[in-house]
Amino acid sequence: MTEEAKNCPHCGASIKATAFACGRCKKVVASTKSSGAADDFFARVGCFAIILAVVVGVPLTLSTCSRWRAENRLEAAQEAREKAAKAAEKRQKGFHCLVPYLGYSPKVVEAVKLRLRDPDSFEHEETLITPVAKGRHDFVMRYRAKNGFGGINRSMVLGTLDHDSCNVITLHIG
Repeated sequence: MTEEAKNCPHCGASIKATAFACGRCKKVVASTKSSGAADDFFARVGCFAIILAVVVGVPLTLSTCSRWRAENRLEAAQEAREKAAKAAEKRQKGFHCLVPYLGYSPKVVEAVKLRLRDPDSFEHEETLITPVAKGRHDFVMRYRAKNGFGGINRSMVLGTLDHDSCNVITLHIG
């Protein structure tokens, strides 16, 4: 086999190094040598296309990504403002002093249980609380508990809570 010949990878026949297909088995043979000007042209055009894609595509992609990031930042900031406004509204209404989903103030329940004969029998029914006025919240809490004879009584507590600490300021059991 000479320098200008190679073996067909399919059938092993000797073929020219620049052959496109094997003359014996008729299968396409990948050429290892460049076919000249055509390959150089496509290589140059391919390089030009890659350079063009990089020069035009990267800034376009970056500007799109930065615009997308800016929009996401604006949306996140808007969501944070809305969340803060809702939290401030809940705080203004006094809901920060109540246990979520259960609706009672643990400090009020603790104060009421200290005054009961059977603190384990305490059952919370509902708590109503007013918006802040002069740094305080007024509240009404209804509950059930056993009396001294073992019967269940429904009672009500009126009182005032401190806005900042949620501590009980006044408590009137009725």
